[in-house]
Amino acid sequence: MHRFVQVLLVGGLVSTPSYLSGQAVVLDEGAFFVEVGGRRIGTETFRIRRMGFGDNTQVIAQGSLDLVEAGESRVIESALGAVGMGMSLDAYQVKVASRSELQVRLQRQGDRLIAETTSDAGKEEREYRRLSSQTPTVLLDRFFAHHYFFLAQHQRPGETRISIIRPRPGGQVTATLRMLGVRPIEFGAAPIQSQHLELVLEGERHEIWLDNQNRVLRVEIPSLEYAAIRREAPR
Repeated sequence: MHRFVQVLLVGGLVSTPSYLSGQAVVLDEGAFFVEVGGRRIGTETFRIRRMGFGDNTQVIAQGSLDLVEAGESRVIESALGAVGMGMSLDAYQVKVASRSELQVRLQRQGDRLIAETTSDAGKEEREYRRLSSQTPTVLLDRFFAHHYFFLAQHQRPGETRISIIRPRPGGQVTATLRMLGVRPIEFGAAPIQSQHLELVLEGERHEIWLDNQNRVLRVEIPSLEYAAIRREAPR
């Protein structure tokens, strides 16, 4: 049923095929400035598209990070596939281009998620726990702010338990998501009313600001002094 998303991703970090371009709906696209310790270290550009409706929904999110950390330039490209009305994680790829290359490919096989990591050290395979409707599974890759769009689909009154996959270097933890409130966030002379969420995993706080369509406006991880600041307001 979900083979379509996996085929799109398995060949590489690809764009939507031309025969689907008229059917794809752009859910969000834009760019973030990436800061660590108050200093800008790069940018993230992204696009999230949807094809189909209801249980046949296919969502493809692609992003690119252009960073300079510790004097080293890196380009990190990712593609995430999700399916169904709840945008269930189905496939993921990320490729890091730097002095030492790294690539992770993750695919859903039945009720399992299998990831293969390829690096200078060789190949490693990892299996993630079975998906659960009571505890949804979301993938968050380091410094990719647009991935929090998928997290936002699971916000509920009170606290929500979320299973978080971290593909680099690999791991899975259970986190708690809750809404802190609603307030305006500044975008030049035109503030936008935003939802303020908090995700807590292993004692680490992630603060997320979203607009009324769950489009990510800003992400902060205080313990890492990380901030992703949207360059322009969503259209």
